[in-house]
Amino acid sequence: MTVGKRLALALRRAVRDVWERTEPRQHDVMRERILWSFSGKESIEHWSCVSDRDVKGMSECKLETTPSGTALFHGNLSSTLPADGQVKYSGYTAIRSPPYKNALGQVELFDLSHYDGLEFRVRGDGRKFTVNIQTEDYIKDDLYQAFLITRGGPFWEEIQLSFDSFILTNRGYVQDFHIKFAPQKVRTIGVLLADKTNGPFQLEIDYIKAVEMPSLRIKSDPGQWSRMDMPHF
Repeated sequence: MTVGKRLALALRRAVRDVWERTEPRQHDVMRERILWSFSGKESIEHWSCVSDRDVKGMSECKLETTPSGTALFHGNLSSTLPADGQVKYSGYTAIRSPPYKNALGQVELFDLSHYDGLEFRVRGDGRKFTVNIQTEDYIKDDLYQAFLITRGGPFWEEIQLSFDSFILTNRGYVQDFHIKFAPQKVRTIGVLLADKTNGPFQLEIDYIKAVEMPSLRIKSDPGQWSRMDMPHF
């Protein structure tokens, strides 16, 4: 995407943000909003689960439900490159939510402008996952991303990620010209694993919700990002 196009998008969004700040914040909005609560097979029915096998890689992943109904994203990560020599990068797996559709089958965006970030209740394996947010006016392959670093062990944890911590990326590369994340135009949310560590992984998810965050318990540090943190497709 050219710098000129990104400047035009940034200007348009800045004008919109100024207009929105003149509107009073709705105080009757709930302090949190459940986006996905995993309680059985029907709750993951339309989620997608992909890996580098789409480009002849060796990683495997599944999205299933546990006996208690929570979602379980698990599999095996492999950075082994296919023998044809055409693929330069491998080693990723990901899940993504479906776009929300109303009764008429029309896609409706999540308006999360009254919230400060997302909260994930997860039980991980100590690996560094990545949260992907896709917005309506994203350029092809643009995603907003932030790290979801799990503690590991048998206990659940609630991890909050501020919207301010999400960085604009394109095919895994941090964009030099940053366009601020627009929480009122969220289309899909997903989780990616591409931590360059081969072997089995698992992430159990109870819920994903939007929350107000007077103080952050866990927040991704944008300074952690580099061009080598994400897979390049």
